Amino acid sequence: MTSEDMQDASYEERKVSQKTSKTTSSSDSLAELEESEANARVGVPTPLQALALLLVASKNPAAAFAPASVRPVTVPGHRHPVNNPDGVRTAKHSAVRMKQNDDIGEEKRVPWDWPRFIKQSSRFIEPPSLFKKNEVARVLTPGNSFGELQFFPLDDVVMGGASASTFDNGSRKWTGEVTSRNSGGFVGIRAKTLSPLDLTATKGVVLKLRPDGKARRFKFVLRDNTDFNGITWTASFTVGRKKGVEFVRIPYGSLIATLFAKTVPDVSIDLTNIVAMQLTLSKFEYDGALNSLFTDGNFEMDVLDVSTY
Repeated sequence: MTSEDMQDASYEERKVSQKTSKTTSSSDSLAELEESEANARVGVPTPLQALALLLVASKNPAAAFAPASVRPVTVPGHRHPVNNPDGVRTAKHSAVRMKQNDDIGEEKRVPWDWPRFIKQSSRFIEPPSLFKKNEVARVLTPGNSFGELQFFPLDDVVMGGASASTFDNGSRKWTGEVTSRNSGGFVGIRAKTLSPLDLTATKGVVLKLRPDGKARRFKFVLRDNTDFNGITWTASFTVGRKKGVEFVRIPYGSLIATLFAKTVPDVSIDLTNIVAMQLTLSKFEYDGALNSLFTDGNFEMDVLDVSTY
């Protein structure tokens, strides 16, 4: 083979290599496009949308319901009740109930509704401020109402679940479907107070509710900070065993300090700075225990008033 033949062969090899490289690059681009379209069909966020989700969810909401070992709570000046056998089962019974609910929930796993997650979360995330707000708290006395609280849903979509609820601030009706699908199992509504509330002159809260006639166990939550995932003050209660309007009294001494459904020791509530309240229908109680009255399905309840006593 002459030197000219060698040069021609080398040139032909380079042409074949370039053509192969272009074909591979084109195939890769086509594969990426097909993957992007497939992701769009099942509701997977794009990288830009995923970045927005990370900015909104500054803390991992899925950790809120991870199983936890039991830890005692000692809050100075507050008495913490033991789990009520009327609504809470032992770990052995809870494990059986959880498996039943998971078996039901995993039958129809659905794509994560991330737009609803952004919509619900964004209502309650406070942007960081360089200046401390000095709002004057409104002092409540026994018998005072919290006022016309504007509730908005905050469901298990924040951890990838499929439960969904709505609240009509006109009729005061809370409705929805709670489901164990996607390893979820709770719905909730939260309301910010117009200004901080000072409850130190009162002993507790009275809820005026009209349940749907089925015995259900809910959680009532007070918040003394504006953190989206901060420590909350929680009490469980059961309604629906009788028809009509029910009044539920919740003394402050019965509130349990919790963070992601796990009890928190050695903290105390600041009753001079109540900034939000919440109601939750959940299959999760505290420290891994489950709500024995929980079932998947539709529900409704009217939240008619929140006052003090």
